Amino acid sequence: MRNFEDYFDAIRRGFRQVEAQNGVIYVQAAQLADTGMVRHGFTSRIGGISQAPYEGLNLSWNRTNSVEETRRNVAIACEAMEIDPDDLVVVNGVHGVNVHVVNAADRGWGYHYLYQGSGQPTFDGLVTNDPAVCLNTVHADCTPVFLLDPVKRAIGLCHSGWRGTVRGMARNTIAAMEQAYGTRPEDLIVAVGPNIGKCCFQVSQDVVDAIQAAYPRHIQFYTPDAGIAGKYHADLLKLTAYDLYQKGVRRENITIADLCTCCREDLFYSYRRGGPNRGAMNSFLQLIQ
Repeated sequence: MRNFEDYFDAIRRGFRQVEAQNGVIYVQAAQLADTGMVRHGFTSRIGGISQAPYEGLNLSWNRTNSVEETRRNVAIACEAMEIDPDDLVVVNGVHGVNVHVVNAADRGWGYHYLYQGSGQPTFDGLVTNDPAVCLNTVHADCTPVFLLDPVKRAIGLCHSGWRGTVRGMARNTIAAMEQAYGTRPEDLIVAVGPNIGKCCFQVSQDVVDAIQAAYPRHIQFYTPDAGIAGKYHADLLKLTAYDLYQKGVRRENITIADLCTCCREDLFYSYRRGGPNRGAMNSFLQLIQ
């Protein structure tokens, strides 16, 4: 396999923006959409019914004026993408690395039936080969990774914060598809959605230590902050791309959105920019029968 820096530089950049008839704006990877095998998208904050301080299409179940408001917004987003909200299975993300294999029996998890109590399983990744299920993850700076195996007709979707990234969230999701469906990584079509960019992701030494412990030190996954001693800027996109590289995903099968959720206040909510008084975006991925 070619040198990683060459691999990373050659990856396709750019998601396309879609304006739905109901006023929702979302983004998607053309390479994934053009297969005709999936419905998918990453929502913006445009559209929806949420009022202050979450104005727009807030899809957070925790930071919301009401659960019913979020449920209505999710239905609006689903309408924009021609998805039945009853098909949803939503991650109950805890910034971990667990992956759950789902099927039609799981429809409604996290949408009709909210997670309750400490006894519930936790997972930040979902995989399925069942077109009756739409995978759904929640984001407010963390990285979404969409995976399609066009050969085995299976999909995966994960929510990957910096902790999940350095612990192998993307690798774990691919491994779950390998185990459940016999997926070969070289067959995968992958889209890495909007997240907080290196431009805005200022971190402290603890994050750098975690990166150094998990990734090769000769590759530049972070740079010192030019103005503040002891601070750095970490590149979550590059870290995710390295995981794909390690697993054997072809660079020509990858698209990176290259949209910073923190910079693009016009399009996205951001935890780093807005703190707790902000909404969240969702990723949706479903096989077409």
